Amino acid sequence: MKRRRLFVGFMVVALIVCLSTTLFGASERRYAYSASNPGGVWYTMCGGIVKLLQEKLPANIRVDMIASGG
Repeated sequence: MKRRRLFVGFMVVALIVCLSTTLFGASERRYAYSASNPGGVWYTMCGGIVKLLQEKLPANIRVDMIASGG
């Protein structure tokens, strides 16, 4: 009986920790999308892709565009 209470208590604490990091934005993930130099066709297309990704992905996932020069 004591072992079961300990297990249930541990699971409750683990659930609270998981929910608190998810709900309060501590688990924000950032990704970088590499594009060519500004002014090029591929750079403009990547800008549209990044905008679409940011609209469709959850709020805790962020996508940034970086000029790669190549």
